[in-house]
Amino acid sequence: MHEEIGGGIRAARLAEAKALILRGFDDPRLSAATAARRLGISTRYLHMLFEGDGLSFLEFVTNERLRQAARMLREPEFRHLRVIDVALDCGFGDVRSFNRAFRHRFGCNPSEARRP
Repeated sequence: MHEEIGGGIRAARLAEAKALILRGFDDPRLSAATAARRLGISTRYLHMLFEGDGLSFLEFVTNERLRQAARMLREPEFRHLRVIDVALDCGFGDVRSFNRAFRHRFGCNPSEARRP
């Protein structure tokens, strides 16, 4: 019974952390420290929450940024944006790290992903 309560609290905290990230992943200043501070928990506890879910905090943030970038590159309404604009809009600090992460995740560079 105690474990179930703890697991429920842990699951609720993780859901809260993920919601915070989903609302602010486009902010390049988002870090585990700032997220933990906003959630009122320690940075170490935040990392432990994500580790228990199979992804690190940084992996989760990067995945969300890449998911949004891929969507923007595919959709016609964002066609006017340069790749660097997409990268910055999705929270990447520079285009080089964006290109590297995008290629690693999707097997092509962002410009190739944009081609019809």
